[in-house]
Amino acid sequence: MNWSTSRISPKVHRIAVNLAHTEFPFRVLLTGDRHWDNPKSRRDMQKRHLDQALAIDAPVIDVGDLFCAMESKHDRRASKSVRDEHNYIDYTDRLVNDAIEWFKPYASQMAILGMGNHETAILSHNNTNLTNRLAAGLGENTFAAGYHGWVQFKFVISDSERHSANLYFHHGAGGGGPVTKGIIDSHRMLEWLDNVDVIASGHVHQEMVVNVARESINSLGRIKRKEVIFVRVPTYKDEWSDQAGGFAVERRHGPRPLGAMWLEFWIDHTDRQVRCRAASAM
Repeated sequence: MNWSTSRISPKVHRIAVNLAHTEFPFRVLLTGDRHWDNPKSRRDMQKRHLDQALAIDAPVIDVGDLFCAMESKHDRRASKSVRDEHNYIDYTDRLVNDAIEWFKPYASQMAILGMGNHETAILSHNNTNLTNRLAAGLGENTFAAGYHGWVQFKFVISDSERHSANLYFHHGAGGGGPVTKGIIDSHRMLEWLDNVDVIASGHVHQEMVVNVARESINSLGRIKRKEVIFVRVPTYKDEWSDQAGGFAVERRHGPRPLGAMWLEFWIDHTDRQVRCRAASAM
């Protein structure tokens, strides 16, 4: 493994990459809204993408709602949409223990697990943190994060050349406009974020990549151009294909993009700057 993860603070994690021994570009699998325990979650697709990450030694950053976790006894959202193996009195314990076993083959890649509104709801009403428990069960290479935070990438080319890139993630909020698909929310974040290269969100079960160019000037009067990438991560939960009714159908949400996103980092040899792009995981 040519990369490692460390915690700088509860809100900041760092992924250090030794690019001297890594092929360009360096890839990161960006996931969210897995709703892994929901019967409608596409586990086959999740496995395919995790197998790809394992094959190329890519870290996985999840921006929350890995769990659906809506079927506990007093959850007002419960709809009896539960897998047989979880339908017991110790429901939340079974979710965690089963998830640990399912993700364990990929523990080396599961770098950072963020929280979504489904995890924070369980924490609020059931007094247990599913994200912390899953991360602990996967071992020391996996770090639990919060609802938002930073991931700082440190790329080491040689003893004399090092580069960095900063990713800010926020699980997301609101319903996501049917036309704008949450892009307005992403632009609002840029008003209060600085020194950021990638902004990643999920929550609204949409997929989008938007590049925004920014210009700045330093103390020597030199102009610097920088692009910030907004990435809206899709979902693995298919609430439409085979459903004749249900929450998404009744509210005319329509089919949503399924899957995850790849982030690719490389060094531009013309100016020795870090570049990044995002593309759908196939």
